[in-house]
Amino acid sequence: MTREYPNDWEPCAPGTLSRCAEVERAGTSGAPSSRRSLLLAGSTVVVLLIMGLTVLFWPPADRGRDLPPIATLNCREAVAMFADYQNHTLSPARLAALEKHLDDCPGCADRLRRQAARHDQRGSASGH
Repeated sequence: MTREYPNDWEPCAPGTLSRCAEVERAGTSGAPSSRRSLLLAGSTVVVLLIMGLTVLFWPPADRGRDLPPIATLNCREAVAMFADYQNHTLSPARLAALEKHLDDCPGCADRLRRQAARHDQRGSASGH
């Protein structure tokens, strides 16, 4: 009994499909697993690129705030800012924090006045 196959097809040799299925299951066929690996590697690269760009360009939550809240500025931190205050080099946030502390702390305000007076005396004595 002979069969006719359309378009000049010929029947496969016995076991050919089974061998193809075994090769595919083992992952040794080359083409399908290579495509899968390439797709996985490409996806990984895209994810890492997006993460890297996010880290580089996403603004940190605390950008623009260089101090803890004003209420937590202590005397040691305030005194450390006196020279920058007198030189007018404090950032707006630090200036606001220091002025708030000076309003609330008469000891630091008095110390700043004495330091400013000494600074003025040295400046006038040297002719500047």
